[in-house]
Amino acid sequence: MIAWDRVCMPKVKGGLGLWKAEAINKAFQCKLAWKVISKQQSMWVRIMHAKYLKQNEFLSCLPKSTNSPVWKSILKSRQLIRQSLVWKVGTGTAISFWFDNWIGNKNSIQHLDIEDDSSLDPSIRVSEFILNGQWDI
Repeated sequence: MIAWDRVCMPKVKGGLGLWKAEAINKAFQCKLAWKVISKQQSMWVRIMHAKYLKQNEFLSCLPKSTNSPVWKSILKSRQLIRQSLVWKVGTGTAISFWFDNWIGNKNSIQHLDIEDDSSLDPSIRVSEFILNGQWDI
């Protein structure tokens, strides 16, 4: 019987230095998700946007039972991506005030310690708090 934890250990620690398939799969899912988020100009990205993101953004679209297994898998990577994603505010039109990480590596809900986010409007954008290039507090 093969002990995968031992096989995946570095060679200097007695393992074979192999990477765990689950970690590699997550990395590939995140890479594909990043291509969709950054709207890279490839045929595959254009097809994904046309098929699944007609009127939605990748980070806020809802999964459907009719989605392909690959797309469902990519959508599962969103939580991992959200943890590392930080927005450059600019005009703020694409940034959700409540749900996107635009203040450091946390979203507004986490900064304000809000436990029940069900009443928060996800359509509120950071741009609604900017007037003539200045914060409109």
